[in-house]
Amino acid sequence: MTAVTVLMGVYNGERFLRPAIDGILRQDFADFELLVIDDGSTDGTPQMLASYSDPRLRVLRNPANIGLTKSLNRGLREAKAPLIARHDADDVSEPTRLGAQVAAFTQQADLAIVGSQARVIDESGNAVHGVDWPKMLVPEGIRWQSMFESAFYHGAVMYRRDIILDRLGGYDEAYRTSQDFELWSRVVHDYPCRNLTDALINFRRHTGAVSRGYKPDMLERVRDVLRRNLDRMAGRSPNLPDDMDGSAWLDAWLRVNNSNVLPLPASSKPLTNAFRSLGALITREDCLALKRKILTTYAVRCAIAMARGNVGAAFSLIHYAFREDSATASSIMFDRVKDRLRR
Repeated sequence: MTAVTVLMGVYNGERFLRPAIDGILRQDFADFELLVIDDGSTDGTPQMLASYSDPRLRVLRNPANIGLTKSLNRGLREAKAPLIARHDADDVSEPTRLGAQVAAFTQQADLAIVGSQARVIDESGNAVHGVDWPKMLVPEGIRWQSMFESAFYHGAVMYRRDIILDRLGGYDEAYRTSQDFELWSRVVHDYPCRNLTDALINFRRHTGAVSRGYKPDMLERVRDVLRRNLDRMAGRSPNLPDDMDGSAWLDAWLRVNNSNVLPLPASSKPLTNAFRSLGALITREDCLALKRKILTTYAVRCAIAMARGNVGAAFSLIHYAFREDSATASSIMFDRVKDRLRR
């Protein structure tokens, strides 16, 4: 039996598809199939896929465009392997990725998901400085991070097909986007999961990325997932402060992270209050340094967005960031300035 199915969905993705495929075919770990679901592409994607003769590449074509979520569920049903490695058609895996993740499952057979850190690259494949989205490593930290965002890079995970498909029914097809976040939120509270410390994926930021095209109705679904995760963590952690207003926090968090489609919040106070209150929920010693780094990253990200409409609120967030982790805050700000000067 094939050990791993690498599952990739693509729709009109010829621009970045070849580096994505080549990165998988060059893996150190050889026992895999690369299953590509072509979701009715109308560009040069079908011809590019047909140009490969590697027998590990298997292509299924949808007769019409049905969307990523349904395409991934089709791929899960068609996969030959017990382990599924997700891969996006615009990202590039490091050669050691599959081997490192398979080794993690070998070491701990009850794991449901193994993810990794990521290196952010631009449209040309160059590293993007000042953009860092670290992910928690252990189950407690992963559940905690899920109150803010997905604790996994979708294109960097490997997971057990029997848990994701047979027990949980796969991706929820009501979610056109953020289907991964919704799925992980059904997994992490009931099954052990982890992220590896190394960056095993090069995550490409570009203007055509799905996450840059969110609409308000999609964001309401994200709000629902965040609300469920917050409620689950509150149940696990009865010490959540009474003044933690989940509704105000979620509203401000979604607005500041999606200011291209939503107006900015009037104040940064719900954000800084939430960072302090939710940050206090995790006390595990081996999570504390990464927790501070993540909260600092969030605060700087929010400050940059708020600066476009409320400089005072932005300074409040920067002040919080430097108090939380001055080294990380300084590094992010310095890299952002360097990146801006390069432009």
